[in-house]
Amino acid sequence: RRHANASVIAIVVVVLLLIGGAVAYFLLNKSDTSYMPNVVGQQLTVATQNLRQDGFSVGTVKSRSSHKAIDTVLATYPKSGAKLKKGDAVTIWVSKGIKTIPETVPDVNGMSLANAIANIKKAKLVWAIQYDPTAPPGVTAIPGVVLQQSPQFGSTVQSGSSVTLYLLASGSKYNLRSVAGETTQAAGAALASQSLTLAQTTTQTCSNTVDKGLVVATNPPAGALVSQNQAITLELSSGPCTVYMPTVTNLTQTQADATLEAPNLSLVPNYTTDLTAVCQPGAAPTVANQTPQPGAAVKFGSTVQLTLCQLPSTTTSSTSTTTTTAPTP
Repeated sequence: RRHANASVIAIVVVVLLLIGGAVAYFLLNKSDTSYMPNVVGQQLTVATQNLRQDGFSVGTVKSRSSHKAIDTVLATYPKSGAKLKKGDAVTIWVSKGIKTIPETVPDVNGMSLANAIANIKKAKLVWAIQYDPTAPPGVTAIPGVVLQQSPQFGSTVQSGSSVTLYLLASGSKYNLRSVAGETTQAAGAALASQSLTLAQTTTQTCSNTVDKGLVVATNPPAGALVSQNQAITLELSSGPCTVYMPTVTNLTQTQADATLEAPNLSLVPNYTTDLTAVCQPGAAPTVANQTPQPGAAVKFGSTVQLTLCQLPSTTTSSTSTTTTTAPTP
C-alpha cells in the first residue's frame, strides 16, 4: 500500500515539473516584437485604440492640409508592416481638412487640354477627363481640345470641386471644318489645328466668288468625317469663270442693266451716246451697239461697252406779222 502511494506521488511530481517547464519555456521565449498595423484612413481615435491594443503607443501627431475629413490618418511612421518592439511610439500624420470658398467655373470649352487644366487649377478646382467616341451635336470636334465641360462655365461651386472635361477619344472620326476663302498658309494652319495635314498637291477651279489663289473648297469637302493626321487637298481659285455676252441691243437702259447684272453674269455696263443712232420719236433711249458682240466669251464680272441712241432733235418755227398803218390825211 505504501508502495502504491509513492508511485502516485511520483507521477504527480513529474506532471507538475512538466507543466512548470512548459510555462518557463513560454515565458523565456515570449517575443517582445510585433508588426506595425495599417491604420491609414482611420480616424485618429480609432487608430490610437488599435495601436495600443497591439502594444504600441502614439507619439507625435502632426497635421497637414488634405481633402480628407479632419483627423483622418494620412500616414504613419513607421509604415504598416514594419517590425517594432512592443511599447514603441508611432508618429501619425492626420488631415486638418481644407476650408472651401465659392469659386466660379471657368470657360474651358475649345481649349487644349493643357490650357484647360491650367485654368481649372487657377480657379482652385480639380479636373477629371472623359473620352467620347463622337462629338456632341453642334460641337466641332478637334483631337486634344475640350468638347464640353461639366459643370458649365459660370457655375458657382466650392473650391476643390471637380470639373469633368470631355475630349474626343483616340481614333475617332470628326467633321472637317471649312477653310474656303483662306490663303494656302492660313488654310494649312487651320487644318493643323484640327490635327490634319495638307496634301502635297492642289487643284484649281474657276470661281466667281473667291479671288484668285484663295481656297474654293477641299477634298474631302467641309463637313465630311475625317481622321487625325489625314491629308486634305486644297482646291484653289484660278480666277473668274468665263461667261457669254448676251444680246442687249434694242433694250432700254433699265432692261439692259437687269440682263447684264444677273447673278450668273455680273457684267458691268459702261454707257456712251451713239451720235449716229437716233431713237424712235417718243420712245425711251435704247442700246444701239454693244461690245463684245452677242455670244462672245467674257470674264465674269467684267465691264462691257454699250452705246445708246440719241433722241431726235426738236425744230421750233416762228411767224412774224407786219401791220401797215395808213397815213392820216
